[in-house]
Amino acid sequence: MATYPTPLHSASYDTGPIYLKYLKVRKDWAAITLISTFEDGGIDTNTSADNVLQEYLLEYDGLSDEDANILDQFWDAHGLNVTFDFYEPRDHPWTFQEGNLVTGCRFISFDRDHGNVNGVKFIQKRTVRIGKYPS
Repeated sequence: MATYPTPLHSASYDTGPIYLKYLKVRKDWAAITLISTFEDGGIDTNTSADNVLQEYLLEYDGLSDEDANILDQFWDAHGLNVTFDFYEPRDHPWTFQEGNLVTGCRFISFDRDHGNVNGVKFIQKRTVRIGKYPS
């Protein structure tokens, strides 16, 4: 199984592109929690699943053509339906240590953009959303 190209893990290149922003999105437990509210203001809750989507957001800006190509090729090879592994670039924002290996991930979205200065497109940007869906 292929591994998403992060700075420390890239199968085809010496290193993956450096991201500008990395965020491990907080899980949306409300998506699977059924809440019944009673007349007296009390509530009863029930969950419809054991787990929810874990989303990861990576934003890149000012990429070289080579680094943009690394991400584009990985997207083209996997699209929305082929799974891959993903090493969390860091465990917690304050530790700067690599996080866990997350297997069976999929792209949620992959957006390409080129910055525009005086009508000239030259700044490579990518916004990548990766998801680990419950199994």
